[in-house]
Amino acid sequence: MPRILADLAGLGVSRATITRLTVLTLLFAVSEGVGLGMLVPIAAYASGMGRDASATGIMKDLEALLSGFLGTSDADLILAGLLLMAAVPFGLRVWLFYRREIHLAALKEEISRAVRRRLITALMQADLGFLGNRSQGELQALVTVEADRAVEAVAGKVAFLTASALSITYSVLLVAVSPQLALYAAPVFALTGLLLRHHGRKADRTSRRLSEQNTALGEQLSDGIFGIERIKLRAREAEAIAELTGVTDRIARNMKQGDRLRALIQVRTEPLLVMSVFVIVYLAIAKVGMGFAALGIFLLVITRLVPQTLAMSQQWAQMRVYNGSLERLRTFLGDAGAHREAACGDRRFKDLHAAIRLDAVGFRYSSRDTRGAALAGLSLAIPARRTTAVVGRSGAGKTTLIRLLTGCYRPTEGGIFFDDVPLQDIDRTTLRRRIGVVAQKPFFFGTSLRENLTFGIDPSPSDGRIHEALRLCHCEDFVAGLPDGLETDVGSHGARFSEGQRQRLAIAHALLIDPTLLIMDEPTAALDSESERAIQTTLAALSGRITVIVIAHRLSTIQHADTILVMDQGRLLAQGTHTALLRDSSLYRTLFDQNSS
Repeated sequence: MPRILADLAGLGVSRATITRLTVLTLLFAVSEGVGLGMLVPIAAYASGMGRDASATGIMKDLEALLSGFLGTSDADLILAGLLLMAAVPFGLRVWLFYRREIHLAALKEEISRAVRRRLITALMQADLGFLGNRSQGELQALVTVEADRAVEAVAGKVAFLTASALSITYSVLLVAVSPQLALYAAPVFALTGLLLRHHGRKADRTSRRLSEQNTALGEQLSDGIFGIERIKLRAREAEAIAELTGVTDRIARNMKQGDRLRALIQVRTEPLLVMSVFVIVYLAIAKVGMGFAALGIFLLVITRLVPQTLAMSQQWAQMRVYNGSLERLRTFLGDAGAHREAACGDRRFKDLHAAIRLDAVGFRYSSRDTRGAALAGLSLAIPARRTTAVVGRSGAGKTTLIRLLTGCYRPTEGGIFFDDVPLQDIDRTTLRRRIGVVAQKPFFFGTSLRENLTFGIDPSPSDGRIHEALRLCHCEDFVAGLPDGLETDVGSHGARFSEGQRQRLAIAHALLIDPTLLIMDEPTAALDSESERAIQTTLAALSGRITVIVIAHRLSTIQHADTILVMDQGRLLAQGTHTALLRDSSLYRTLFDQNSS
């Protein structure tokens, strides 16, 4: 029970909900026990009405109480009073059963919400380095299929807890009615427990395989959906179908095995329990010499105990079959919690006045990463209200540098300063709201163009500002041709637009932020020459007003930058203007010649 309650609390289920569940379960078990327990002295009284049976133990006190209350010693009236007293806990049991069932249904919904809330919160609070090591399919499987199975595992534990409480109550009653017969019945229930343990190990293995295959299916579905164009262009549809159906077939086989295990547990426990009832009846009559009244009560308790034991076995099987998903979810939540974005300071960021300074900054993605440091001993300054370009071969550390500047990564060595204020002392939210980032492959939500352009901007910009940003980025012509203008749905990931159009729209969004720092990751890679010249004009207009950082492979984009930083293998090799670097940096000349050719 403590482990089950800990599971519920660990998933974010409120303490009040757990308390209500515990109280309802205990009250239900107690009312059942009291109601059945009263039948024992009542049966004894009824079998010896008017004789000494009523003059011993608790019945003496009950008879005296009822005689005083009723003002008579009539045996029939006293028996009626005793039965009425026994009916009260049974009536309470019915009401508690109703409340418990409603509460269990509500609890299952709360568990479902709590599981997904914990998962989504963990995803949003985890750092990008942690999330980058996990596939989109794995994360989708966690939030959907694995979350559903984890909910079933916890719900199964709750049902197992309830069935266990009732089984314990009935077992105590069996001992009260006949300790000797209860002793005869004990090996049967011990054998049932061994069966559950044996099948539980098999269910654990099946559960782990199911969880792994659900993740594999999520990953392959994600690859199949987002890579469908590539699959078609290589005429690999048949192979993709075979791979996906192969995973689903394996999942189906394991689900079938789980269902077979649940059925097998019931098939093996039910006959065992039923046969044990007949054996106990024989022993009660032939060996113990139990009276029919006591035997009737004993059998009544047994008929209540057997279904609860079967329910326990079924819930145990369900709990173990789904437990692999719950363990995977726990592992992910623990890992995500260990990789939360580092705490930030409380200094509000308003503007950049002097420079961004990096002092001997080093960064390694993981202590187990064999690729070495992504950045090593990087020291540089990015002056405010100037355009700074960053160039270098693939893998030079350019994107890592940008993620460090936006606080998505924390340096493993050295420090980053905004106007001499350490980055870790700055409130992350206020910093990011003043930074506009244009990614190499911009992301679009599947909503309207207006919602994408104004996402995260508060207050929302006016139509005039939106159209001005679109004009600066040479977007006004194709936006004017949209069927619903700014209200047009952009499609999945902006599928309505070409790659170049998406890039220009992303720049327009960044300008609408009115940023103090604009970061552009290869902004002109997908643009034609005319659009590239327009973006160069926009960048020139921004120089002197805001700080601009441009990562570029196409060096024609950044020839007029105030400063160009040349990086290689995580280090700064050279810096200067385009003309100076052509003269002094062999790597820059090589990159420029490659671009020119």
